[in-house]
Amino acid sequence: MEAQQSLVLALTAIFFNFFQPTWGCVLNTDPTYVRWKQFGTNVIPFVFYSGDYTAAEQSLILQAMAQIKSDMGGCITWTQYTSPPTGGVNYVMISKAGGVGSQSCFTFPGMINLQQGKGQYMAIQGGVNGCLSNVRQVMRLLMSLLGQRFEHNKPNRDAYVNVNTGIATSVSTNYGVYNIYNPTLVLSNPADFDYNSVTLMDQVTFSNTGTPVVTGKTKAINNVGRLSLKDCQCLSFLYSCSVACQDVYSGGPLPTQFTRLSSTSTGTSTSASTTTTPFKFPFDLGRR
Repeated sequence: MEAQQSLVLALTAIFFNFFQPTWGCVLNTDPTYVRWKQFGTNVIPFVFYSGDYTAAEQSLILQAMAQIKSDMGGCITWTQYTSPPTGGVNYVMISKAGGVGSQSCFTFPGMINLQQGKGQYMAIQGGVNGCLSNVRQVMRLLMSLLGQRFEHNKPNRDAYVNVNTGIATSVSTNYGVYNIYNPTLVLSNPADFDYNSVTLMDQVTFSNTGTPVVTGKTKAINNVGRLSLKDCQCLSFLYSCSVACQDVYSGGPLPTQFTRLSSTSTGTSTSASTTTTPFKFPFDLGRR
């Protein structure tokens, strides 16, 4: 895994040296986490924590997974298990509290390098501090799980967006939701900002007033639940995908969609339970 991450970091550095003028995403470079590549495939195994979600809530999460898979031409897929997989398969345990009583959504920014089949928690919950109101909100968190970090936390963000923490919920500020990333743990283009990235928050997220906490300085933030061109390009690079990325926002705003009807195609599997406990989020705000 360490050799794999070193190769990814080296290739990423080369990539940004050549394409920096036009590419604007934020990629994880913290060696604690790596991309989800197991047994030669880009597959993210996951389990819904028993009893946490209604059928409608599970459907919304599955739609978000399916949309990323579709926008990436099937290069990145998700496999649902009814119980934790065995045989050293790394996986995600999706629950509302993330195993730690979390008051908000969270995920590790990639697959834990030393997971060794123990699993890792991911919290997806509803409410003003949550991310379960629509497909776009869930997609935003799934992107971080894949290793593409949130655009509004990138080191150069203050040149492109305003962040009004005065109207933000106390939970979001206490959890460091608006903290700028440690530049030694991410790689991003300082001369660009993607206002269409699905990793940006919508206006209701973490707002006490319904007014957006994060707003663009020169352009409006516009994403309704599709990967932007740069989202797709960056994931394509990170996961070695051969996909013709689409610029779905080039023609102007798309209609707002809070749910999306699409086939989930997650490939449900069944396996025996494991006795290990999934990794829980350490709440290290410098790595959030």
